[in-house]
Amino acid sequence: GAYLPPVNAGDYNQDWSSQGTFHVEAMACGLRMPFPKIKVFSAHAQSQELTLDTEFVDKDKWLSTFSGSVPVSVSKTRQNVRFEVWSGGNNLIGEERLIGETSVYAAGPGRMEWKHLYGGALQSNYKKSEEQMNRGRMTPSTYRGSLFLRFSSRPTTGESLREVTKTKIRRGYLQVKLYRGIYLAGFEGKEVSVLIQLPGCAIPDPRNQSRNNFNLLSFPAKVDNKGTMTFLTEDGSFMPWSREAHGWVQRSTSKERKDLLKIPEAVNAARFYIVKRGDEDKPPEAFGRLLISMDEEREAKWMRVTWDQSVVKLPETDRLFKDDLVGYILGSATVVCPHYESNEDKNEVT
Repeated sequence: GAYLPPVNAGDYNQDWSSQGTFHVEAMACGLRMPFPKIKVFSAHAQSQELTLDTEFVDKDKWLSTFSGSVPVSVSKTRQNVRFEVWSGGNNLIGEERLIGETSVYAAGPGRMEWKHLYGGALQSNYKKSEEQMNRGRMTPSTYRGSLFLRFSSRPTTGESLREVTKTKIRRGYLQVKLYRGIYLAGFEGKEVSVLIQLPGCAIPDPRNQSRNNFNLLSFPAKVDNKGTMTFLTEDGSFMPWSREAHGWVQRSTSKERKDLLKIPEAVNAARFYIVKRGDEDKPPEAFGRLLISMDEEREAKWMRVTWDQSVVKLPETDRLFKDDLVGYILGSATVVCPHYESNEDKNEVT
C-alpha cells in the first residue's frame, strides 16, 4: 500500500525530501553533573551540539538553558531526532560522561515536549552496566535529568523558550502511601529507609539550603528475618500488618503554596530506593517504579523491587537467568495540583 508517514511528520502528500531543515532548542532541569552539553543526531548531514548558556542563572538552580538552536531534519529512512546529554569534556573535567539519551520520533516544526532521562547510579560501581542503563539496554535505576525540547521552522533564542517552559510545568505536592514489603531477600534483619524521587522535582537540602535534594520523602522501615518490611509511624512504632488489619504510612511533600513542587509534564511514575541504615551516603542497591495518579488516589499496587546492577554484582546464576528481583512493596502515589482562582496563579513558576 501507499507509504504513510507518522503523525506530526508533516503533510503526507508532501515528499519527505521537501521537509527541509528545521531547528530545535532545549532547556533542562534536574541535571546533577557539571558542564552539561547536548549532542543532536538526525537526518541532517552533521551532528549538532547545544552548549550551556552560562549567562542565564536560575535563582532556584532548577532550570538550565542551552544557547540558541541547531538545525535538524528527518527523512523517509530516518524519522527520529536523537539527543545525548554529556557532562565534562573541558579543562576541569577532561573525560566526557554520558548522562542519558532520548529520541523524538516524527519531529517537526511546532512540536514541543518534555523528555525524562534515566540511567545507572550516579556513583556507580560497574561502569559497563551504568552505560547500558544510560542507553536503555538495561532497566535504568536513576533519574538523571529532564529536557524540554521545542522544534521550530527558524532559529530562535532561549529567552522565549523560558517563558514557554513555565506553561508546561505544574505546581503540586506528592502524596505517597506505603503498606508493607515482602520477599525482600538481601535486607533481612536490617533497618532501612525507602526514599521517593519524582522526575524534575527537588526540595532544599536541610543540611545545605543552597543545594537541591532529590529525595522528596523518606519512609523509615525494618525488615524481619523472613524478608517482610514494615514501616515506622509518626509515634515511633512500626505499622502492623495482618489479614484483618491493613495498616499503612502516608507522607507528603509540603502543601504550602510557596513550597509546591515544580512538576514537568509527562511525569507518570516516581522512583523509590531502599537504603540500609548507615549507608545513606552510598548509592542505593535496590530500586523500583511507582506509578502516580493525578489528583485522585488509586488503589494500591504491588511494585517490583529490582537490584541496581550498576551498584550490585549479581551472582553468576542470577545473571544467567537475568534474575534481578529483590521483592515487592505495596503502595500508591498521588500528585495533587491545587486549583487557584486564575490560570496565571496555577501555572506560576518563579
